[in-house]
Amino acid sequence: GRKPVGIQWCTHWSNILEKELRLKECYDDNDVWMYPAIQENGEKIYDYICISVDNILVVPSNPKIH
Repeated sequence: GRKPVGIQWCTHWSNILEKELRLKECYDDNDVWMYPAIQENGEKIYDYICISVDNILVVPSNPKIH
């Protein structure tokens, strides 16, 4: 059925995001991944990647850099 496919999808993306891109999984939502970033003024913030089923949303702190 469909459940194993969803689990495989999550495992696949978790491996890429965590091991290859070194993102951190959000403590409250395992579909949200965070990457530490620094603003021009030196403030520490995060860029976010949200993954749900077959949708991916990237929320960079500064879109000009990415």
